[in-house]
Amino acid sequence: MSDVSVSVMVVNSPPPPVIPVALKSLPTLNLPADDCPRRVRVQVDLILLAIEALDLGGSEAILAMIRELELQDIIKNRVMLWRLRCTNPLRRYSQRRTLSLVEAQALVVVSCQLARRLTVSIRQLLLAYQQLSEKRLIPGASLSVV
Repeated sequence: MSDVSVSVMVVNSPPPPVIPVALKSLPTLNLPADDCPRRVRVQVDLILLAIEALDLGGSEAILAMIRELELQDIIKNRVMLWRLRCTNPLRRYSQRRTLSLVEAQALVVVSCQLARRLTVSIRQLLLAYQQLSEKRLIPGASLSVV
């Protein structure tokens, strides 16, 4: 018979959470709780909604950006993204769960990256709107674009 020794290491605590590189550059917010304020939940969801409206494949672009920024540990899939967006209290079927600061930061980073890609389109749309309003082709339009 040969002697075989086996060592067993018992780990009672989960591994420390790994902060994605995209979130490391963001400032640390000093809020009393780990939950996102109501106003932030509303505004982040509205920004993502605007991105989806400007880009035909907006929801797919959001998911692709999540993968590109390596945020899958925070936003795992399409259903999780939907659940995070449903924390917006203005949605018809809003959830009672809160949006954590890390989840909100991930959504903000994704929306910022997508908005950068859409800058040219947004400027073109604003210019076209301004031209139409100057020609009075849009009823009640008065836009002052700087």
